[in-house]
Amino acid sequence: GAMDPFDASKVKCSGPGLERATAGEVGQFQVDCSSAGSAELTIEICSEAGLPAEVYIQDHGDGTHTITYIPLCPGAYTVTIKYGGQPVPNFPSKLQVEPA
Repeated sequence: GAMDPFDASKVKCSGPGLERATAGEVGQFQVDCSSAGSAELTIEICSEAGLPAEVYIQDHGDGTHTITYIPLCPGAYTVTIKYGGQPVPNFPSKLQVEPA
């Protein structure tokens, strides 16, 4: 239910798509919330100009998620990952998107 305890500090994020990506190509990373309790996972990936990348969250039903996104322009992006509205460890972080 809505009052289930959760702990955003126990969310683990990993994968190459958190550090680098290529414009127009799909980036991917994993978010593991299996030990963090039940809450909503929200992810924003925004360029310096404020242009958001399209982000898709695939929920595997066991607390793990595969995140795919498509950055349209090269440059520095900010990745913001929140769980239940709380920032998870090491985020927001910077992501470098290379030209296609």
